[in-house]
Amino acid sequence: MPADRRRRSGQVTIREVASASGVSVSTVSNLLNGRTEAMASETRARIEDAMRSLGYRPSRIAQSLTTKRTRTIGLVIDEISTNLFLAALTAIEPRARSSGQNLLVCHASSAPDEAAVVDLLLQQQVEGMVFLSTSQSRDDAHLTALADSGTPAVLVNRAQPHPSFCEVSWDNAGGVAAAVDHLHRRGHRRIGHLYGPADRRSTVDRIAGYRSAMAHNGLVVDERLLAQADYSKPASQWAQVISDMLDADPGPTAIIAADDTVAAVVLQVAAERGMRVPQDLAVVGIDDQHFAELLVPPLTTVRLPIAEAATRAFEMLLKRLVEPSLAPENLRLSASLMIRGTT
Repeated sequence: MPADRRRRSGQVTIREVASASGVSVSTVSNLLNGRTEAMASETRARIEDAMRSLGYRPSRIAQSLTTKRTRTIGLVIDEISTNLFLAALTAIEPRARSSGQNLLVCHASSAPDEAAVVDLLLQQQVEGMVFLSTSQSRDDAHLTALADSGTPAVLVNRAQPHPSFCEVSWDNAGGVAAAVDHLHRRGHRRIGHLYGPADRRSTVDRIAGYRSAMAHNGLVVDERLLAQADYSKPASQWAQVISDMLDADPGPTAIIAADDTVAAVVLQVAAERGMRVPQDLAVVGIDDQHFAELLVPPLTTVRLPIAEAATRAFEMLLKRLVEPSLAPENLRLSASLMIRGTT
């Protein structure tokens, strides 16, 4: 094949790079595989210039055969359609690229799916894995098998920790408690809480944070103002639960919703009843999704640090690729209250 045609098809060889830069093939190979300690900076620059001018693209497969490393990380995402998890992917991807890592992204929304994905990623010889989870309780037996394989992993927002792996989570209880404290300072005494799916650790933590903050502020929890609005179910069910809560006598003057989408429905139901927000009803969401500031009024919400958690998890994993003997660490991030027009 002519050289110009090879260049167009991305098949420039290492021998051509060596010839163009005036060095041996083994010197180019040393640069490609990171063995540059004894290489002069002028030599390295000459090789890199030749690669650019020829359009040379190193073969990852060939490099992995030489170095025994695939430089590939597996990212397992529980909810691929959620904007928050896509934000986490957006945060990780450039970090992976800058560190020279490939990223294999897999979607697994159940324990069997996740076990199958872990097996697939191990077959692909990934060097480590990051799990972005919904805190849903599930069978984690496949994580024990992953630990036995010696492959490092970091768990983000997992229902149960695993002794072999690092974990990154955020303070769900503290975020809801901050919302209760804020509403109390604004003069609210009848504060309702719509909670999410019962099988998620986040739901349990948020209810605990709500009850603790109510007690701390000397407020009695009216159980009629504590109800499930499961955001994994149809919005019509949330609307009915919200209506039932507002029908309580006396009703709430403030509601902390299960997430921002549920909060948007609270605003809708309130508007249909002729209630003014925040004058007649204050509303707080959870997540801080992109549309929260676009609602009318802009939504006060508990910001979950998902992008930061994903970035910190990736950094933890990179450290363990360099130093496999490092002990697992657990990191809990704050969940901040973003005060806007609905309170």
